[in-house]
Amino acid sequence: MVTYFSILTLKQKLTKTIGKIKLAHFTVKEYLIAVHANFSERDSSCLIAESCLGYLLQFTAHDSLNYGNINNFQLAEYAAGYWVNHARDAEQSNGKSGVMKKLIEDLFKPNGAPFVTWIQLWDPEDSWFSMINFARRPAGFPLYYASLLGLFYQVQRLTEQGADVNAQGGLYGNALQAASFNGNQEIAKLLIEKGADVNSQGGEYGNALQAASVNGNQEIIKLLIEKGADVNVQGGKYGNALQAASVNGNQEIIKLLIEKGADVSAQGGYYGNALQAALVNGNQEIVKLLIEKGADVSAQGGYYGNALQAASVKGNQEIVKLLIEKGADVNEQGGEYGNALQGASVNGNKEIVKLNHTW
Repeated sequence: MVTYFSILTLKQKLTKTIGKIKLAHFTVKEYLIAVHANFSERDSSCLIAESCLGYLLQFTAHDSLNYGNINNFQLAEYAAGYWVNHARDAEQSNGKSGVMKKLIEDLFKPNGAPFVTWIQLWDPEDSWFSMINFARRPAGFPLYYASLLGLFYQVQRLTEQGADVNAQGGLYGNALQAASFNGNQEIAKLLIEKGADVNSQGGEYGNALQAASVNGNQEIIKLLIEKGADVNVQGGKYGNALQAASVNGNQEIIKLLIEKGADVSAQGGYYGNALQAALVNGNQEIVKLLIEKGADVSAQGGYYGNALQAASVKGNQEIVKLLIEKGADVNEQGGEYGNALQGASVNGNKEIVKLNHTW
């Protein structure tokens, strides 16, 4: 039977090993490594992960923790927010890893009180701005969160136990899109082996390929395409994978997608098309590449209405010249600023205003 280590238990264990200590949230691992030569970074990470997990597992009822008693559990927020970091560091360590893995399994029991409490304390989907919210319920499911956080062993265990790899839910729609967004290649591969649909639709980025393209995860993109992902599938924030890659200026991925048949003039998404998306960050090489591959410089749609207005707003004179030379209409109406001239004027781009007048 696994013992759920409390912080007190941790202190007792370490006192026997290295003498009297005081625990500080952010320095425990460094303290252990510095003071006691037999404690490796992995060992200390594992022990802290176990302690954090044990702390969370004490909340065995859905109302165990609330706004009225949260001050009585001063390590709860730290345990919720940092156990993952320590567990990932320690995942391959020996000796104590079996205990840690069992504790993670216990935490990831669907709809269990500890699992729900963990999400209420720290939302993995919004970790930068996460605030305690006792009304919050998990948007996803255990397999989804394990995939999002890169917990390979737990993903493996959940799939072995029959978890549905194509279940829908969460910000990223499904486990494969979550893993693809965060670049968790081994998890993406495992999910596909277990039957995850590479073209499954939904979530913030519409599909796994677009999610991988957003963050430039080239190896996952190759894997998804090899397994049958449609490079031209529409949906999600950026409309398609090529537009997502263009927003972030990843030239190698753009070339790869085009080689695999991506339509450079496909419409849809926040910026309307890949060319307008590339212009947002003023990436001249990508703009040239897209035009060379046949992108329509006069295509309408998206936030700025057309490519010329986007370039004019951003103040990129060389790109404005290039677009006009390639046939962009300076009088085209639409978009946030009505036309390219107004877009340039709003941001005080005098040289671009002159260019729009001249042509």
